[in-house]
Amino acid sequence: MMTMMRVKRKNDRLRAGSLRSNKGFTLTELLVSFILLSIFLVSATAIITSVTTLYYHVKEETYSRQVSDIVMKKIESEISGAKYYTDEELLENNPQIQSLNAEGKREAAENGVGDSIRLFDKTDTQVMLYMDNNQLKLRYFGFTGSDGTVFDDIDWQFDEAAFKGYTVEDITFVAGDKLGNFADRADYGCTASAFGKDVVVVFLTLDSEKYGTYKAFRAVRIFSASVVG
Repeated sequence: MMTMMRVKRKNDRLRAGSLRSNKGFTLTELLVSFILLSIFLVSATAIITSVTTLYYHVKEETYSRQVSDIVMKKIESEISGAKYYTDEELLENNPQIQSLNAEGKREAAENGVGDSIRLFDKTDTQVMLYMDNNQLKLRYFGFTGSDGTVFDDIDWQFDEAAFKGYTVEDITFVAGDKLGNFADRADYGCTASAFGKDVVVVFLTLDSEKYGTYKAFRAVRIFSASVVG
C-alpha cells in the first residue's frame, strides 16, 4: 500500500512539473524580448546607415579627386611647358588669358581673368585650352612646316569615361599677379592674394548628379618664364 502511494505521489510531481514546463512565455517576457529586439534593430540600422554614408563620402572624394587630377595634370602639362618670350616682337606670343567679348570673339582679358588660355608649346605650335559642352578641350592650331607641309587644326578632348559621371561646370584661368581680381577664389580653398607673373592659377568646378559639386585650384608655374625672369 505504501509503495503504491509513493508511486502516485511521484507521478503527481511529474505531472505538476510537466504542466509548469508547458506553460510558455509570460506577456512580460515577450514584451521585454520585443523591446530588446527593437533596440538592436534600431542600433543596427543606424550603424548600417552611418557606414553607407561614410562609404559614399569616401567614394565621392576619391572619384572627384581622380577626375580633378586628370584634368589639372593635362592643363598643367601644357601651361608649364609653354614658351615665354622676352623679345619685344614676340611678346604677343606669350601665354595669354582670354575671354569672350561682346561679339563672341576671344580676346586678351585685361583683368587677367578668363575662360581660356592661348599659348605656344615647345614645338612652336599654338594651343588654346578652353571649356566647351562641359568638357576641357584643346585646339592645336595648324601650321605650315619648313618643308611646305600643311598641318590642319586638331581638336582634342578626354574620353567621356575618364570623367566617371562628372562634367566640367567651369574652368577659370587667372594670371598669378592679378589673382585679387578673381573674387571667388576663396570658394576653391585658395587663400593666396597673389602669385608671380610666371604663374597661372587654374580654378576647376566639377559636378555630378550622384555626388554633387567639387571645386579645386592649382597654381601652375611657366618654367621658361622663371628662367628668363
